[in-house]
Amino acid sequence: LAAKYKLLVNFHGAFHPTGMNRTWPNQITREAVAGNECHRYSWRLTPELTAALPFTRFLVGPADYTPGGFSNILPRQFTPVNRWKKGTDGTTPEIGTRGHALALCVAYDSPLMTLCDVPANYRGQPGLEALRNLPAAWDETRCLGGEIGSWYAVARKAPDGRRYLAAIAAGARRLALPLSFLGQGRWRMTLYADDPKANASDARALRVSRREVLGTETLDLDLAPIGGAVAVFELLDGKAAGGFDVSATPLVRVDAANAAQFTNVAWRAAAWRNERVHTPFVIRGVARAEGFTARVEPETERDAKAFSSVQVRWVRETLASANYRYPWVWVDVPEHKIGDILDPSQPFALTDRAFRALWVTVMTPPDAEPGRYRAHLVVKDAAGAEVRRTLDLEILPMSLPDRRKMYLDIWQTPWTIARYYNVKPFSPEHYAKMEPIFRELAAAGQKAITATITDYPWNVRKNIDSARTMVRYVKRRDGSFVADFSTLDEYVAFAKRCGIGPQIHCYAIVKFQKHRDYWYHDEATGEEKHMDCDPGSPEYEAYWGPLLAQLEAHAKEKGWIGDIYAALDELRPPEVTLTAKLVKKYAPSLKFQMAGDVNPADFGDTQIDNYSQALRFDYVSRDFLAEAARRRARGLITTYYVCCVPERPNSFLTSPLVEQRWLGLFAAAKG
Repeated sequence: LAAKYKLLVNFHGAFHPTGMNRTWPNQITREAVAGNECHRYSWRLTPELTAALPFTRFLVGPADYTPGGFSNILPRQFTPVNRWKKGTDGTTPEIGTRGHALALCVAYDSPLMTLCDVPANYRGQPGLEALRNLPAAWDETRCLGGEIGSWYAVARKAPDGRRYLAAIAAGARRLALPLSFLGQGRWRMTLYADDPKANASDARALRVSRREVLGTETLDLDLAPIGGAVAVFELLDGKAAGGFDVSATPLVRVDAANAAQFTNVAWRAAAWRNERVHTPFVIRGVARAEGFTARVEPETERDAKAFSSVQVRWVRETLASANYRYPWVWVDVPEHKIGDILDPSQPFALTDRAFRALWVTVMTPPDAEPGRYRAHLVVKDAAGAEVRRTLDLEILPMSLPDRRKMYLDIWQTPWTIARYYNVKPFSPEHYAKMEPIFRELAAAGQKAITATITDYPWNVRKNIDSARTMVRYVKRRDGSFVADFSTLDEYVAFAKRCGIGPQIHCYAIVKFQKHRDYWYHDEATGEEKHMDCDPGSPEYEAYWGPLLAQLEAHAKEKGWIGDIYAALDELRPPEVTLTAKLVKKYAPSLKFQMAGDVNPADFGDTQIDNYSQALRFDYVSRDFLAEAARRRARGLITTYYVCCVPERPNSFLTSPLVEQRWLGLFAAAKG
């Protein structure tokens, strides 16, 4: 039944394996063993038992022993507790050293490796990196020796080419294990072994060391009682002496704290046709080493089709504030280096902390044949030394459409790009710098063009980059107003050429957070001036009435009607009502777009055609989701947004990258 619905099965409380998984391979593992849960309430998991299981239970098939707990204690510290006791935090004390716990994850075989501790006990702990990249299955296994109930050592080959060695012992033991299973070449070994303190006072004490080894060497290990060790070996193919190394990483921001922990020598992924997939890599070498290049090289002509659209960019660092998650208390100087800017230029250099992250993007062809494809990321240094890492991509039979139904609106700030590259806003040089960024945004599914029709629509002039107007609004000598839309036209045409649109969101006929200065050029004095006025006042109508009327007439000439919006940001219903009356009087064909923090129904008779709700638990409520469904039935757009809130998930520089994946999954889940 489970196979019919493509489900995997893990039996607990079952008898030992009898070969069922040969008929039903979706039965990937089963318990049928006294596993780590017994450590909560009994002494039955003796050191001798854990050293006997590889010779007994594991001979007949995988076992879900649930190893790998990090609440490691010495035998004298263990006290059994009532297994049904309420109010515990879920922690399972594990008798033995941290090295022993890690070694069991390699020595014991289970395609579904279930760890037996709570997440809080793993965060920031020594040895966590050894668990991150464990494969689900092994290509090859060799027993290096052992004695039932006393000790056991095993070597395994992972599908990505890495080799693992694990050793466990019931009592203190010195082992000399040959590394001949490595074969030819030089290997980088990362060894996780018992610290001397693990036997005396702290079972969690772990010593992590790294060095280069050959298959002709012997590895000497001193294991503590109920101790163990894990060694991970990575082939240094083409690595120059004293040179550099390259590893694939999970979808994380690589920084100085984690750059050394990644050991994957291959990237594997699955994607639909016409989908973009990404993977980071990290280069480790000498601080500030220069002259690096990187490219993707398909293995065959067939592979070249799947990898015909590939970008390799290095990740440039920028500065972030320690208080970045709380923007309203930005009082310190940004000083934390965060990798965020994708730079396609080559050659490039390593950072002053001796690493550099790479970002590889593959766009799968819409007509690709389903199947597996291979290529290599080839990284070279200035001396010509080369490291190659495998890209293994499975293209699935499903296809993504060219135009996605998903609605994405990330506000564009062209003034930031002009400042960063030191070019004049809206000059040819400026558009040249913006184009790759805007095309990247279009490829992600961007639907709206962020336009400004007055200076400082968010009135945040204390920031480095303040949004200026794309419409030159002039007060003539006779007191009338006239608008010049040439910059707006140029910008909209550029954004559409890049694939962004068709919606045009014009900010902001009411400014953000009650700022009320509306700017114009005074023809009589030649100065830039502003009027201070509130929605509903005669001065407000005198300023905005002519501009709205001219904007609507211009939109009709350009064919924008139906796509042009008066855009608002976090206004109260009374302000929106006054604004809507003015728009209806002077530019009735304009639609409304708004980012807000109340339900759209709170705006009464004013229809917000495109409404985005702040993502907070009390805002994206059941009532809001029910209203979103009713709006969708009427052809209206409803989304949600992140900005200063919530703390997580978000897209701050300091946010984990997976949070931004969650944002899209949340939208799909909630309709």
